[in-house]
Parts: sequence; C-alpha cells; structure tokens
Amino acid sequence: MTVESETTAAQRARQQRLEARRQLTVRCEHCDAPLSVPETATSATCKYCRAESRVRPARRTTATGTPHPARERKVGAASGRSRRIYLAVGLLIVLATAAIYTIRRPSSASEPRKSLPLRWDRSGAACLIGTKPQLFAVAANASAARAATLDGATGRVTWLGPSKPPGAKAFCVGNEVAGVAHADNTVTLHVASQLNKPITLKLPSAPHAVGVGTGCVVITDAERARRAFGLDGSKISECHAETRRIGAARPGVIDHSGRATEVSVGQRHYVLTKSDAPPHMLTLRAVEKDAVVWERALAYAAPSFSTVVAATERAVYVVGALPASTDRGILIAFDQANGTEAFQHTLAGPIANRPTFLGFDGASLLLVHSTGVTAFDPVSGTIRWTVDELTPRPSAEK
Repeated sequence: MTVESETTAAQRARQQRLEARRQLTVRCEHCDAPLSVPETATSATCKYCRAESRVRPARRTTATGTPHPARERKVGAASGRSRRIYLAVGLLIVLATAAIYTIRRPSSASEPRKSLPLRWDRSGAACLIGTKPQLFAVAANASAARAATLDGATGRVTWLGPSKPPGAKAFCVGNEVAGVAHADNTVTLHVASQLNKPITLKLPSAPHAVGVGTGCVVITDAERARRAFGLDGSKISECHAETRRIGAARPGVIDHSGRATEVSVGQRHYVLTKSDAPPHMLTLRAVEKDAVVWERALAYAAPSFSTVVAATERAVYVVGALPASTDRGILIAFDQANGTEAFQHTLAGPIANRPTFLGFDGASLLLVHSTGVTAFDPVSGTIRWTVDELTPRPSAEK
C-alpha cells in the first residue's frame, strides 16, 4: 500500500467517525427502538418495525461536538408522547370527578352537618318524666347541646331534641314537664306527652327558677320577675306553683356541700343526711306519718363523693363512697319494710364518685354520673348497660 492510499483510508475513517459524531440517537415513535439519524435528516425508518419517525429540529454540533449556532431540533420520542397522553387522561379524570361531585353535592343551606359525639352533661339535671317513665337529660359537646330521653330497658335514645348552642342546662319540674335553660335567656319546655312540640319562652334576663302548676308553668328571671304560661306557650295572668331555683340540688342528691336530701313514695319518706365532721357517716331514715319506721347508720360518706338516693315501693337504694377508698363507690339496697340490706354492688371509676341522679323507671335503676348513664338490675344490682355518649345521625335533626 502506498503512502497516498494509506492517507486516503485514514481520511475516510476519520470522516466516518466525524459523521457518526454528528448523528443524534433518537427512538422510534412506534416501538421505542433506538434510531441513528444524521443531522440533516427530518425523518428516519426503524430497522426493526419499519415505522417512519419524524425528527424535529435540534441543536447541530460541529465535528468537535461543540454547539453550532445554526439551528436546534428536538426529537418526538414515544416515551415523551406517552407521558403527555397519561397527563391528559389524568387531568380529564380529575375534572370529571370534580364536575360530578359539584352536581351531586347539596347546597350549604340544605347540607346536613356531620354530628360530633355528645356526652351526657352531669352539670344539668336529669329526671324521669312521663306515665311510662323515661330518663330526661342533656347531652352536649363543645359546639352543641341537645335534650334527649333514654329507654331504661335498653339504653336506646327514644327522643332527641333540637340542636342548641352549648351551655344549656336541663331542669325538671314534676314528672310531666322538663326543660332546658339556654344562654340567650330562652327557656324550652318539654311536656312528656308531646316532646316533639317544645314550648320556647323568651325572657328579658336569665331564667332563675321554675315551677309547674295545674296546666301551667311559672318562671322567674334574674330580676325575680314572675311570669306565668300555659302548657301551650300562651301567656296567662297567674299560675299557682311553687318554684325551685334552676341548678339547685335536686331531690335525692347530696352534693359535696350538701348535708341532707329526701325522696318519697306514697306516704313513705326517706331522709338521707351526711355528717359534717369525721368520721363522715350517712344516716338513712324511713319516715311515715311523722314517725320513724326504721333508721340505718351507713359508713358510705366521703368529702369528695356525692351521694344519691332513690326509692320504689319495695326498696330504697343509696350510692355512696366505699369506706377507705378514694376512687370506688358502692350501690346498696335496703328492704323498704324494715331496712334490712338486700344487696350491695361495688362501683369503680367515674361511675363511682360523681353521681348526679338515681331513679327507677319501672325496669331499671338508672344512675347518671360523670361520664354517662348506667342501668342496674333493681333486684341484684348487676349492671345492665352503660351509655357514655351518643352520635346523632343527620336525619335525627329536629
């Protein structure tokens, strides 16, 4: 081989290398296989699937690989096109979902708000109302308060009043009328025979005391102004009734500062007293026609415990403090005829030391305490059920 031919071969090899360096590697739009495309080409045919791919202008490079200022081109690869398709489909799905939700979503005026759990409010009164007694009390949370009634046999909520702002306090007058005093100086009365037809009364100042007479109710406000209403909400001139302060200790309850309470069944009166000085003791007396029928001294009192008492035609029940205990209580029953002990049942936890009501609805002995309501068997004292909160459904709104 001559020197000239060797030079020509070397130049040709160098030219091929330069040409290869000027080529850009792109991918087939159909099968994504790599394509070698010269700088001047605007399309290329795949050697695998024989599909033709278009090539858009990109940056040219010189033989040394440095950018050429002439023009630029970009390659339309299949992977880029796939990403754009996926993004477009995803965007369409999002827009369609938003449109469907907007069409089906009710207006804010008619949309029921999600109800938060309501806990039974021990600061208000609880009582039994109606010819078939049901427990009346208020359940509340940080945003709402609602009056409700419970069935003693099952613990099921049988009626749920309208939602009101927090701060409502329940009160009970007799066994046919209960009510709720609200922070805006209104009073809602609930007659047992027509719970779904509450009577709302507006007062010029905060309600102070209430009493129920024959077919009427009398309410005094903070200024001690006396107003009388019929049980249909109409204002009347007078109502003969004895009033009791809203929030005062209820019959059957001795709170931390109280010293005595009394409950009655027919002509029999049960008087429960608590001693002031240690050792703290309870004394239970059965009184009939001004005579003491029987008397029992009970070591079930403590300064930090409230005490409640309830009675039926067959027995009298007391919830007090378990001796030598700071967090346990006791439910004890006595025969109404002679005061002999029928049973005792130890109570632990919140159910023990903050009772606010004890009553018998004909089926269960109901205890309202700091965290809920507990029902006991009146014969054995065993627990039947406990309800600590309720979550009303939106459909239950009144």
